[in-house]
Amino acid sequence: MAADQLYAASDYPVRADLAEAHDAWLDHVAGPGTWWTGEQRVAFVAALWAALDDPDPLPPWSPPSTEPGRLPDGWPLPPAAFDMAYRLARHAATTTESWYRGVLDGLDAAPEAYVELAALAATGLAVGTFGPALGLARPALRAAQPGDPSRQSPPVAPAELNWVPVAGEPDARPAVVQAFSAVPAEHAIQWRLAGAQYMTTAQMAELDWQRPDSPLHRRQMELVAARLSLHRECFY
Repeated sequence: MAADQLYAASDYPVRADLAEAHDAWLDHVAGPGTWWTGEQRVAFVAALWAALDDPDPLPPWSPPSTEPGRLPDGWPLPPAAFDMAYRLARHAATTTESWYRGVLDGLDAAPEAYVELAALAATGLAVGTFGPALGLARPALRAAQPGDPSRQSPPVAPAELNWVPVAGEPDARPAVVQAFSAVPAEHAIQWRLAGAQYMTTAQMAELDWQRPDSPLHRRQMELVAARLSLHRECFY
């Protein structure tokens, strides 16, 4: 589907740069990543979106992979990844460092592999809720592309501001900015989406800023963001 058709059925005008960013993200998910294959990445986001739509959601202390009939047949990742997708989709505010350590043990992988999945969750929730907020079906995930994960990771170091390791000088940047830096491809697509859905890092320095084609001033954007963060129990 061409980017300009992604939200063509919407009754509201959707900016071209935003539709193009979502279109690029759909392609990005389907390709092999740094630590996971395209098949695994698509399956993870599908589980994330299924959790959003769950008509009978489980409480946060109940791992869905242990519930009969919930783990899809042929699930291509460790069961811990399924539980992670569900927890981040339905109960993100309940995550703790001990929960993260438990997921890492269940994945039996490098912390950077967790970072890749966490990044897919963060960006996938943004894209996956956008269409329904406009009264549209969310875009379909694309067919997984063949290929092996690159396993090419920059040097990383522990950080005080993040549970996960980060690239570059630890704690020199805000936690949210450095969060996915250990997996550069995910870090890059996150900020492409942020630039379209919110603002670029350069624009963040401009307190008196307004997108030329938007009626909202930055102060109004931040008010909406703060109200939504409170509603979603995002305590950052």
